[in-house]
Amino acid sequence: MQVEEWQTFRVDPNNREFTQVKTEARVISNFGWGLTERVEGFGIKKFADSATKGMSHVLEMIREKQLLRGRGFLKT
Repeated sequence: MQVEEWQTFRVDPNNREFTQVKTEARVISNFGWGLTERVEGFGIKKFADSATKGMSHVLEMIREKQLLRGRGFLKT
Protein backbone atom coordinates (compact mmCIF):
# COMPACT_ATOMS: atom_id res chain seq x y z
CA MET A 1 0.00 0.00 0.00
CA GLN A 2 1.25 3.47 -0.88
CA VAL A 3 -0.02 6.78 0.51
CA GLU A 4 0.56 10.09 -1.25
CA GLU A 5 -0.28 13.29 0.61
CA TRP A 6 -0.15 16.92 -0.42
CA GLN A 7 -1.19 20.16 1.23
CA THR A 8 -2.16 23.54 -0.18
CA PHE A 9 -1.83 26.63 2.01
CA ARG A 10 -3.51 29.94 1.24
CA VAL A 11 -4.42 33.15 2.97
CA ASP A 12 -7.99 33.13 4.27
CA PRO A 13 -9.96 35.49 1.98
CA ASN A 14 -12.14 36.63 4.92
CA ASN A 15 -9.28 37.31 7.34
CA ARG A 16 -5.76 37.84 6.00
CA GLU A 17 -4.29 36.99 9.41
CA PHE A 18 -5.51 33.40 9.06
CA THR A 19 -4.20 30.61 6.87
CA GLN A 20 -6.33 27.92 5.28
CA VAL A 21 -4.87 24.50 4.58
CA LYS A 22 -6.33 21.83 2.35
CA THR A 23 -4.95 18.32 2.82
CA GLU A 24 -5.47 15.68 0.17
CA ALA A 25 -4.31 12.10 0.13
CA ARG A 26 -4.44 9.14 -2.16
CA VAL A 27 -4.07 5.51 -1.10
CA ILE A 28 -2.93 3.02 -3.73
CA SER A 29 -2.78 -0.73 -3.29
CA ASN A 30 -1.96 -3.44 -5.77
CA PHE A 31 -4.11 -6.16 -4.25
CA GLY A 32 -6.49 -7.85 -6.59
CA TRP A 33 -9.82 -9.61 -6.64
CA GLY A 34 -11.89 -7.27 -4.51
CA LEU A 35 -9.24 -6.61 -1.88
CA THR A 36 -8.03 -3.36 -3.43
CA GLU A 37 -11.12 -1.39 -2.43
CA ARG A 38 -11.09 -2.77 1.13
CA VAL A 39 -7.38 -2.16 1.67
CA GLU A 40 -7.57 1.37 0.26
CA GLY A 41 -10.67 2.13 2.37
CA PHE A 42 -8.84 0.92 5.47
CA GLY A 43 -5.80 3.05 4.56
CA ILE A 44 -7.92 6.16 4.05
CA LYS A 45 -9.67 5.70 7.42
CA LYS A 46 -6.36 5.21 9.24
CA PHE A 47 -4.89 8.26 7.49
CA ALA A 48 -7.86 10.44 8.46
CA ASP A 49 -7.76 9.21 12.07
CA SER A 50 -4.03 9.87 12.33
CA ALA A 51 -4.36 13.32 10.77
CA THR A 52 -7.07 14.26 13.28
CA LYS A 53 -4.99 13.01 16.21
CA GLY A 54 -1.92 14.83 14.90
CA MET A 55 -3.76 18.14 14.56
CA SER A 56 -5.24 17.76 18.06
CA HIS A 57 -1.75 17.14 19.42
CA VAL A 58 -0.33 20.23 17.71
CA LEU A 59 -3.18 22.42 18.97
CA GLU A 60 -2.71 21.12 22.52
CA MET A 61 1.02 21.91 22.37
CA ILE A 62 0.24 25.46 21.21
CA ARG A 63 -2.28 25.91 24.03
CA GLU A 64 0.22 24.66 26.62
CA LYS A 65 2.91 27.00 25.32
CA GLN A 66 0.54 29.98 25.43
CA LEU A 67 -0.47 29.07 28.98
CA LEU A 68 3.17 28.85 30.09
CA ARG A 69 3.95 32.18 28.42
CA GLY A 70 0.96 33.77 30.15
CA ARG A 71 2.27 32.56 33.50
CA GLY A 72 5.75 33.88 32.80
CA PHE A 73 7.46 30.50 32.44
CA LEU A 74 8.46 31.06 28.80
CA LYS A 75 9.94 34.10 27.15
CA THR A 76 8.10 35.49 24.14
